[in-house]
Amino acid sequence: MSKVFGDIKSLRASDRIALEKLADRKISPDELFDSACAKSVSVIVAKLGLQIALLINRDGQIEHVALGTKKRVYLPDLGRFRLGQARLRKLRLVVFAPTDGFELESNIEENTHYPRLPRDLITDLEKLRLDLVCLVEVQKNSSIGSLSIAHLEANPGNVFSEKGYSGIDFIHAKSRQELRFDFLQFISELEE
Repeated sequence: MSKVFGDIKSLRASDRIALEKLADRKISPDELFDSACAKSVSVIVAKLGLQIALLINRDGQIEHVALGTKKRVYLPDLGRFRLGQARLRKLRLVVFAPTDGFELESNIEENTHYPRLPRDLITDLEKLRLDLVCLVEVQKNSSIGSLSIAHLEANPGNVFSEKGYSGIDFIHAKSRQELRFDFLQFISELEE
């Protein structure tokens, strides 16, 4: 069964093969995404001008690759991933989007900008109880720009409430190199 979703029929064979190769990649479990994977995805995003989403499990295996539109990506049905009571889904969503595929927010004090996570990605985070959602800016020359991460916060009792969470927290970085992020440590602390 294919792990690649979206309108791939309209792609050239070489682009379809490149997306299928992405689905076979494994990332170090402690990394949000690695530089080799980011480079491969960003080249495809810059070429096609479309968003590409990776659903990555906690072992670092890419479970699904979703090809979206310029402004949105649609996820496959995740029914087979079990949810324990008051737990997260054990999947992180990393969306690579062309620079003109999202709005920017600016931090005037730091003279920086970062991608604003669209409402549909926040809804996916909440409803699907994903470990986190990350939106990565891909510039026209296929280099990686700034990124934004959103994750659910556990309530003060350290248990995800009936609603599933007590709030959403955001992390922003100017670049992947600036982001000091050990995913396994982060998710362990969040679930504890």
